[in-house]
Amino acid sequence: MTKKRRSSRPRAVRPKAAGKEKTRVKGARWALFSLVVLTVAVVAFLWQGREGGAGSSQNQPNVLIISVDTLRGDHLGIYGGDVATPTFDGLGRGGVVFEKASSHAPLTLPTHASILTGRYPIAHGVRDNGTFRLGDEERTLAEMFLDAGYRTAAFVGSFVLDSRFGLDQGFEVYDDQIPQESERVVSGDERRADQVLRAAWAWLRERGNVRWFALVHLYDPHWPYEPPTPFSDTYRERPYEGEVAYVDREVGIFLERLDRAGMLAGTLVVLTADHGEALGEHGERTHGQFAYESTLRVPLILYWKAGLPQGVRISTRVRLVDLAPTLLQLAGLPPLAGVQGESLLPLLSNPELQSSERDSYFEAVGFALQNASAPLTGLYRGRYKYIHLPLPELYDLEADPKEQRNLVSERPDLHRQMKSALSRFVAESTAPASREPSTVEVDEETRLRLAALGYLTAPSPLKPLDDYTADDDPKRLIDVANMIDDGVRAYRTGDRAEAARLFRGVIERRPGAATAYNYLARVLHEQGRLEEAITVLGEAFERNLRAPGMITARGIYLQEAGKLEASIAALEPLVYDGGRDPRAYEALAISYTGLGRVDEAIRTLEELVNLEPNNATAHTNLAPLYMKARRFDDAERVLRRAVVLDPSRPIGWHGLGVVHEAAGRHEEAIAAWKHAIELDGPELQSMYNLAVVLAQNGHREEALAYFRRFIESAPREQHENQVAHAKRMVRELLE
Repeated sequence: MTKKRRSSRPRAVRPKAAGKEKTRVKGARWALFSLVVLTVAVVAFLWQGREGGAGSSQNQPNVLIISVDTLRGDHLGIYGGDVATPTFDGLGRGGVVFEKASSHAPLTLPTHASILTGRYPIAHGVRDNGTFRLGDEERTLAEMFLDAGYRTAAFVGSFVLDSRFGLDQGFEVYDDQIPQESERVVSGDERRADQVLRAAWAWLRERGNVRWFALVHLYDPHWPYEPPTPFSDTYRERPYEGEVAYVDREVGIFLERLDRAGMLAGTLVVLTADHGEALGEHGERTHGQFAYESTLRVPLILYWKAGLPQGVRISTRVRLVDLAPTLLQLAGLPPLAGVQGESLLPLLSNPELQSSERDSYFEAVGFALQNASAPLTGLYRGRYKYIHLPLPELYDLEADPKEQRNLVSERPDLHRQMKSALSRFVAESTAPASREPSTVEVDEETRLRLAALGYLTAPSPLKPLDDYTADDDPKRLIDVANMIDDGVRAYRTGDRAEAARLFRGVIERRPGAATAYNYLARVLHEQGRLEEAITVLGEAFERNLRAPGMITARGIYLQEAGKLEASIAALEPLVYDGGRDPRAYEALAISYTGLGRVDEAIRTLEELVNLEPNNATAHTNLAPLYMKARRFDDAERVLRRAVVLDPSRPIGWHGLGVVHEAAGRHEEAIAAWKHAIELDGPELQSMYNLAVVLAQNGHREEALAYFRRFIESAPREQHENQVAHAKRMVRELLE
């Protein structure tokens, strides 16, 4: 059995499975230092796939999960929608369509954790995006397939599924890189379907005859809706639908490649989604606040030409937790321990089972965690759906599929039965109280990247439902949700004044909304209103809203205000009580340095390096402190490690140049600075240092060239003295 990789912080080295090497494609974090014809051709493969080829064994297929984020099933043609989705429709006609598949949370991370474990969010403990991570004690589909000899890889389209959140367990390759040169990058936090699928194909085409398990996550239908041409023109008034049509085309191109390589016939393809999108239904703009069918009903299609029937439709309600046991059974592998779903294969072989629907749990607690509202939980049972809130809801989905008629007052007996059933279900399914949920401390980088995607990360504590009133019901807080949404949009578009106004309104309406304090402080800080930002976070702390990221932010703001002792007092408990936010360590080290406490600054960053041995920034930031302490060998050691960890960033090479020059190794210093400039043309400090050392060592022409480049490139207000010196040097060299 392959050992699980431990927590993503620190990033331990995972033992390798025999003959396999784990690869992690990841960007680095730094601080301080003719089209319609194509679509038709793409889809034709679905009923003309070739037999044989790699992975064509009927007993053990390749397995490909395509998870399209925020995809409403009722928008696909195969489900009766009017969006042009020929690829998805072809999969449905050639496979098995589950007409009523339900998610368990209208959020990306919790639902993908359920897909990979076969367990509900209350069991695996991932309740929201951004602040939770899948614990190492959970066993995943990827680990099961890896142990069975499959090669495993995941390719994700959004930072929401970054490996730090724990879903990389069992994947040899976990490609969560969001390239900055992406055509569609929202603060570098998502990439388009074509980029994700291109990366997946580059991996798959090298697999040969070895079986593989792959997860492909496509984020495009998620807000903001920005389909590329020609879909932006075709769906000008319906951009969400344009995103869906675009993804359908890209998946078709990808599957055609598989078919041409002879792999498709032997591949079990799963098409599904993590959740849907409200699109204004029930007053909800996107998803996450409520749990109506618009956000819980998802498509689910299984396609395997060599091993599944074609053109079958299953009308029984099924659950995403059923997917893991189903895939393992189809692959002939043992079941996952602790799985809460059931295999769907009996529904295919025994039509009588289709009349018996399974209970299904769902929840939407992310909004509650962010805004101190009542947490939403619920249960499907047969044709009925119960939503447990201070203002409870009960619907007959057969008679009322749009959930317009609440039956709580009409059917009090049924209401009591459903409430009791949910209570029992939660009691039986919840993770043991002795097991703390795994969480991620949200540093500033993580918070900003999630915010760019519309997700907020300043959780308030959850309380028992009886502690909430009707005013805490999310149905009564649509205006708050919209204010937050508008505030985030204003922040994203640079309208800081409007964002501040909206977040103040949220705080006035919901004083326990931690995320509003967090955002307001950030906005005020960016407006240069430092003392106000500090005051806002202080008010949040008085309400016991103390997310680690907020504590770190306050420590940094105090530092910027010159209140170094207060900054240290704020940050020390966070760091020395086992905190994992690298920004807190970095900020504490800066405050120590500002007070001349260099040894304590060094110790703090050394602890960060021990915590995150692959953190290039921490290694780089240690170097000037070591040099200040005249520990030149240590400075060189950490800088050499930094450029190994991330050779593409110039700051490590710049630091190496400084160390080499201090040791009298002029040629090595020159080479390091030249490399830094090659990586980043405007690396001004390297350029200046290089010119000076070249001049001192007799390289007149080169020195002149670099001095002139520096003079042309350097902003005068920031480099006034160096520019003046460079001009003097040019005159002297020309004499």
